[in-house]
Amino acid sequence: MRHPFSQQFPLLPVIVAVAIVAVALAGLGPRSVSRAQGSGVSPCVADYDKTVSPSTVNLGEGATITLRVRAVCPTPIVTRHIVLVLDATGSMTGTPRTLLIDAASEFVRGLRLARNPATRVGLVEFNDTARTLSPLTDDEGDLLAAIAGVGARAATRIDLGITQGLSVLRDGRNVRGPILEVMVLLGDGGNNAGCEPV
Repeated sequence: MRHPFSQQFPLLPVIVAVAIVAVALAGLGPRSVSRAQGSGVSPCVADYDKTVSPSTVNLGEGATITLRVRAVCPTPIVTRHIVLVLDATGSMTGTPRTLLIDAASEFVRGLRLARNPATRVGLVEFNDTARTLSPLTDDEGDLLAAIAGVGARAATRIDLGITQGLSVLRDGRNVRGPILEVMVLLGDGGNNAGCEPV
């Protein structure tokens, strides 16, 4: 025969147990987790959830309370610098130039720079010389306007285009943290003047 108190409050032990867990979890709310070594605070936060099984028990019955805790750490932001080196030689006159402009423009649009502030793009054009059309920027409009102005004249000096592209990448190395550097060369053939590119 059950005690009258237990008949009035059949879930009291579970309620007490849940209250204890709730108090414990209050101290485990999302917060920075101290580093195991060194000073400072980690950018990671504690994330947790809890389950009770079964959800209803009678006095004297057991219940399993499961608490899962994991550390959630943000992905480090990597700066991405991309330089497009565009062929502006005489062989690009007409359809090749149109295709180059379309491909470079689509590439820039596909980067969705407005949503990816850690990505910047620079532009270089080359023929028998090379020049920077745009330093590294996240301004899609400026990039598209510069791409549209790529010319088509003179001989092909890919080596100068690559050298100028490297210069644009070097100029962007004044940011903190890791940088992923990429050079994309768009053209229709090999050198016909100057040094062979590496």
